[in-house]
Amino acid sequence: MSAERPKRHAPKKFDPDFIADPIFSSRHLIAFSSPPRKKLSLSQTEGPLNTPAPVDVVKSVSPPKTRVASKNQSPTGLHSTTNGITKATVGAKSLSVCNKNISESSKTRGSLPSSDGDEVMKIKRTERIIPKSKKSVSVDYDTYRVKECEKTTCPSAAPICFSGCSTNCTGNGYTPRWYHLSDGEHFCNKCFEYFYRSYKDGYPEYVKWKRVWSINGQSDPNVRIYMADQKLPYWLQCNKCKKWRQLSCKLKITPEFIMRYQCGHNLLGVKKESSQNCEHDEDERVLAVGSDKWLQSLCYPCYLQQSPAAPLMRKYYQDCVGLSPYYNIRECMTNSSTDEHDAEFTPSAENSPLDIESAKEMWMNLVKPSTTTIQKIGIKLPPWSNPFMDYVDEAETAWCFCPSQMNADETKAFPEYNKLPQMYLAVRNLIVTLWNLDCKKPVTVDTCQQYLICRGLVRVRCVQELPRIIKFLSLHGYINTGCISQLPKEVHPPKVEQLRVIVVGAGPAGISVASQLYKFGAQVTVLEAKSHIGGRCHDNLSLGLCVSEGAQIINCTENNPLSILCHQVSAALQQISDRCELYQENGQITLPSLDRHIDFHFNAMLDNVAEWRKDKNDKHDVNLMDKIKEMHKEFKEESSLNFTDEEEKLLQFHCSNMEYACGASLDKISALYWDQNENYPQFSGAPCFVTDGFSKVFSKLAEDLDIKQKTQVTKIDYTGEEVIVMTSDGCSYHGDRVVVTVPLAVLKKGMIEFSPPLPEKKVQAIHMLGAGQLALQFPYPFWIKKTKGADFFGHVPESEHERGQFGVFYQIQSKIEADGPFVLLTHLSGNALYKMAEKSDKEIVTKCVKILEKLFPEEQVPEPVNFMVTHWKDDPYTSMAYVHIPVGCSGEIFDDLAEMVDEKVHFAGEATNRQFPQSVTGAYMSGIREAYLILTGLELDLEGEIKDTKQKVVNKPRNFTKKQHIKREPEINSKVLSDDEKISVREQSGDQISDIHS
Repeated sequence: MSAERPKRHAPKKFDPDFIADPIFSSRHLIAFSSPPRKKLSLSQTEGPLNTPAPVDVVKSVSPPKTRVASKNQSPTGLHSTTNGITKATVGAKSLSVCNKNISESSKTRGSLPSSDGDEVMKIKRTERIIPKSKKSVSVDYDTYRVKECEKTTCPSAAPICFSGCSTNCTGNGYTPRWYHLSDGEHFCNKCFEYFYRSYKDGYPEYVKWKRVWSINGQSDPNVRIYMADQKLPYWLQCNKCKKWRQLSCKLKITPEFIMRYQCGHNLLGVKKESSQNCEHDEDERVLAVGSDKWLQSLCYPCYLQQSPAAPLMRKYYQDCVGLSPYYNIRECMTNSSTDEHDAEFTPSAENSPLDIESAKEMWMNLVKPSTTTIQKIGIKLPPWSNPFMDYVDEAETAWCFCPSQMNADETKAFPEYNKLPQMYLAVRNLIVTLWNLDCKKPVTVDTCQQYLICRGLVRVRCVQELPRIIKFLSLHGYINTGCISQLPKEVHPPKVEQLRVIVVGAGPAGISVASQLYKFGAQVTVLEAKSHIGGRCHDNLSLGLCVSEGAQIINCTENNPLSILCHQVSAALQQISDRCELYQENGQITLPSLDRHIDFHFNAMLDNVAEWRKDKNDKHDVNLMDKIKEMHKEFKEESSLNFTDEEEKLLQFHCSNMEYACGASLDKISALYWDQNENYPQFSGAPCFVTDGFSKVFSKLAEDLDIKQKTQVTKIDYTGEEVIVMTSDGCSYHGDRVVVTVPLAVLKKGMIEFSPPLPEKKVQAIHMLGAGQLALQFPYPFWIKKTKGADFFGHVPESEHERGQFGVFYQIQSKIEADGPFVLLTHLSGNALYKMAEKSDKEIVTKCVKILEKLFPEEQVPEPVNFMVTHWKDDPYTSMAYVHIPVGCSGEIFDDLAEMVDEKVHFAGEATNRQFPQSVTGAYMSGIREAYLILTGLELDLEGEIKDTKQKVVNKPRNFTKKQHIKREPEINSKVLSDDEKISVREQSGDQISDIHS
């Protein structure tokens, strides 16, 4: 049956309302932007498709050239059928197509708009108009020749070209070769040659893009990548009906436009007056994007444009981190340039050319940008924030991501992105950047979606993955942690509101795990025996300013979650200078050169200890003090050098300082494992003093929690399906999980009964030692004349027997006010605690004042007007300061203490954190760890009952990779001890774990 040729329409003018219509395809834009050419129509025969589509919105099919027919071809174009195969001749050319395959493949061809652009029409290709001379011949579509996609796994048997750049674009017709980008995104050979062939009009445009890409990208610039970066249409989600709509590739997409976009919005953001815009069906290709099969068919990664993370990725190839080297680098050049010639970099058009030499110069300047350059680009991170590594081979630091690599946890959680990780990396880097820019607000899908600007269906996949990636990063504590509101339900585990968790102890670990669980919607009850929260971070205000009875220093602030907490509650951080003069008891100041000399010698001895232990195991372990003395003696014998009395005293100061850091006398510390945490990434940055104290931080963190103070837990029964926690007042609390965060000394005393009893390795002997603190308030600052504004100064002991007595004095205030208060903070450590244990507070203060008189003989040291002495050992609910690794034990004791019992009883605290022991940071992060284990270990059946998947705590750092630089890692080549042998060694040592300080 023949069909009449439709009348030619007058050339249409550019209509932005029509182009920005949600169902408008990018390949239809050519009808308006390209010169008029001869076009063909599809004859619609059923339902609403009876009206032929306008000529100007239908892709043309080039007529086949006429050639002489072979003897097997019918010159008349008649049809013949053999064994179910229909043979058709069109213009003396024989075509052979399987009817069944064509009918099935027609379902995957997509949609075209109707004449007014407001209705999606599903094309049923039953007839096609084939031009021949001046007449139109109608043939059956099943007889017409088509070409399947070149990719074997692609289900599109008859693709459609999305580009339409060439005047001879195949459209939905035949092409010698289809170029595959994804399932649903193809371009034809004509459009390929339009940019690839040097004699074509599109070649200069492609070459200019290729030059810029070659400078800023690592991947080979080819036509396929060019199409993905420059010609794919945009996909936006309607903020009203949540349906995805395809927009023209010519649009200039901005975050503001994404936030207000609704079906029918035009280029200017003005909505067309139609109530039926959202009633159109969503494109069928969107449904397939979420499947793993579609991801496997994807041949191009994500190329984000204008990403806020781009300035932080300046030392990486942009395409390796999921960014477009063309758009992001150009934007950086535009925003950071100041010369007159930089005007040519202004992105007035999507495909505006760049001067290649200027681009090279600008890129080289951006490799090592100054702070001013970063501010011009628009990124200004807080001083404590450095979320990304500068180089791939850089020594890894904690809570720091490599922008171009997935870490071990990410690889395990997102295995589908191992082959093409750029998509995940682009989204992850964006989320982490937004969190570090403003950590006072939670990062949500709506927050991130507006900055996910890229072409093609890959943007649909990125937005779909946002909740999953945000949930992963939030559960691990990388984002959305600290003092923020509850997270949206889109990142909550299913039916988590049914989960009941009881937390024993309201210290840093208890508040951390309770707050994290509460943010994800769990029911949490915190039981605290004391009348205040904070545990060993309790602050004392009796001296006129905040003085902590425990921890008040953040040793390394960069990326530290405690720094984020302080920023969220506006708690001031005072950076501690690295200048620390050492005063001798005769009042003299140690020469800086001598101080550096002894410091180098002391560190060299520790390096020798690390070399000695490489081929040793637990049976060869000795205490660290004996090993240091041995190394010192060998050095003097081999070098024939004699150390003066002053130099020997300086060595005692360094030993005292290490005892304070380790929480015990060096003769109790394991020489094999004293620094086992250095095997894992640590935080970096300058140490800071929390002038407002941690009480302000944890009080804000606990605002919305259900905390019952003065409630002492006496028994935990976990024999049944649920956990029953009983208190001294006769009350009982029922839950699905319990998290015990009390100090280990409390467990050792047996103040909490467990039914059934805990495993033996979890409750070994705990020796209460550690660090005691002393704060003195004076009527005037007698020390400032000599210290000259230093934040602290050291006390060199007269002998080994006096080591540990007030080793370092801290000036709490960064600037001394005229009216005070004037406070010095110091500490006792090591064996000095034994000597001071039986003395009264007044006697301890008198001893400290006498030492100050020796350090400042030129000053009249006044009597303190007030003082504070901590007695953690005498506190029945604490009984310790912090932990250490005794002789005969390894870092595995931290893992033993962290291991959950019967999948219902969890343990948190600084003594359970192998990576960050002896710190408030370690206590806080142990709470994040247990919250992660609880939330990820849940399974909810169809009836809503809460079940737990069996798992064991793996207490290794979540940022640990094979590329990290390890310091002083012991290599144990001898026989490894069994569990029974380890327990025996611990019982013989008598000192498994001691007290800990921040």
